[in-house]
Formats: sequence, structure tokens, C-alpha cells
Amino acid sequence: MAAFNTSIRAYEDKSKDCQCGVNNSYLSGESPFFCAEDVMVSADEAYDLIKERSIIKKSEGYEFNPKSLLQYLSNESGEFVSASKLDRLLKHEFGSYFKKLNKKERLRIRNDYYQSSNIIMTKTPSEYDGWPIDPTCWLYGARAGSDCGCCGNYSGPCYGCSPACYLHDKSCETCEPSWYCLSGCVPGPC
Repeated sequence: MAAFNTSIRAYEDKSKDCQCGVNNSYLSGESPFFCAEDVMVSADEAYDLIKERSIIKKSEGYEFNPKSLLQYLSNESGEFVSASKLDRLLKHEFGSYFKKLNKKERLRIRNDYYQSSNIIMTKTPSEYDGWPIDPTCWLYGARAGSDCGCCGNYSGPCYGCSPACYLHDKSCETCEPSWYCLSGCVPGPC
């Protein structure tokens, strides 16, 4: 199915690129192989999530407001959207926000994220398109692998987040149904 969907995307976009993004749950051995582009999420749930997290960041003194992303999700209300597209739009919007910040504000984001979590920066800024942190993890406040929104690892620091992982974690607060929440699920609030 992944190969079929990849072929369709390449044909529709007239691209020679395979367009099959890394699926972290496959890499960690928690799911069968499929492309990140094939994970679909509810536009309404994603809208509520992004809006809520943006309000929380505003209360922490950050003016991150992903207007374009929220408008896209509002236009798609009642539909399912590609989680990888949602992730790309979120990271693009964060990039625009981050570029407008002065050096002191950028340093504040980096220090708040790393000092409060007592984790060592294990990735280089180039691994996050030049940013010192994964912007999606920053938005969700995910620092440890067991935090809501973190994809693929459950022990140690979080290496990557996505809206799909957050929405999955949110729906699995009680670990039911077990087939969807996976065997390593630990009940807890997001």
C-alpha cells in the first residue's frame, strides 16, 4: 500500500522523488511499514490541538500564532488531513516566527526548552532545519520520550514530535483500545 500511495503522489505531483517520509513508529518496531504521508488525522482535532497549544505558549510569554495553519485546518473542517502535511505547515510557520525573533528571544526558547528538561542537545541545529530544537516538541512541551506528542522512543529524551503522535497519545490516555494504543502504553493524561 505504501508503494502504491507513493507512486500516486509522485504521479500527481509530477515528481521523481519517492515522497515517502520516515514513519517513526515503524523505525521503533511498533507498526508495519507505511509512509508518514499516509497517516491521516482529523482536521478538527488538529485545529483544537494547535489552537490550545498556541494559547498555552502565549501564556508563557511567546507570541507564536500559526495563523496560516489554523486557517488551513479551518478550511478542512470535517475532513481528514495528512499528518505529514500538517507537520510541514507547522514547522514552516514556526520557521517564520523564529526568524523574526532577536538573538535574545531565540536563546530564551532554546534555554527554556533544554534547561527545564535537563537533557543534553543530541542533535545539531541542521537536523531541525537550522533551529536549535524540534519546533513541534517545543510547542507541545515534549522533552522526554514518554511525553505526549513524542514519536517513537519512550525512554530518554524526545528526538521528534508530530501532530499525529500527539493526537494518538491524547486518544490513548486510558490505553484503550489496546490494539491502537500499542503494548507499551502507560495510562496518563496529555
